[in-house]
Amino acid sequence: QLQLAQDERNVLVAHQFVTGAVTAGSEAVNVGGLDNIGAEVFAAFDYVALGHIHNPQNVGGNERIRYCGTPLKYSFSEWQQQKSVTLVELAEKGNMKVTQLPLTPLREVRYLKDTFENLMARPNYAMFPMDENGFLQDFYYLTLTDENDVTNAMQRLQTVYKNLLQLDYDNKRTQANAELEITEDLAEKTPLELIDDFYRLQNNQELSEEQKQYLTNLLSEMGGDVL
Repeated sequence: QLQLAQDERNVLVAHQFVTGAVTAGSEAVNVGGLDNIGAEVFAAFDYVALGHIHNPQNVGGNERIRYCGTPLKYSFSEWQQQKSVTLVELAEKGNMKVTQLPLTPLREVRYLKDTFENLMARPNYAMFPMDENGFLQDFYYLTLTDENDVTNAMQRLQTVYKNLLQLDYDNKRTQANAELEITEDLAEKTPLELIDDFYRLQNNQELSEEQKQYLTNLLSEMGGDVL
């Protein structure tokens, strides 16, 4: 609703979520009670410098309406983003040049997904920056693909990935929620069958033959029916 002097250069600075912007997943889509502001309301401005969205981008493919993005990666959802500074040069009205100047942080943010053994093998991480003590310098988010939980995984990985900030698993146990249907009286099941049911419920997979043999021997030592 502003009455703008159309023969002058008009620049707007706004902290707002504008329809069409692509978020990284860590930003809210509303600011100050407003959300999804249409880009068309900015049509009269020569340049609109937007803040709030972390990923640098033009809105709707229009370089006149742009989020400069954050100078650093503020969540692991941004690990693939190239951070930058936006330089806008306004000459006479209608003549504008926009340049994106890349930023290189002191510590990069990296995401790696592999087994514990592979992540700890030096040839698999030697290409990343290290300090004089052999520790990896960057910030890391690691996903382990091991089917069984690794004992003290966080502490052991931090002997290499010094700045490890997040660790999780991606395996059969985490990919789906198992549902166990109880079709018979629990009292009729053997200890091995009960353990097998519980293991499948927790891990989305059956006991291996090696695990079954170990449990059979252990339960036999304890006495009572096993099978």
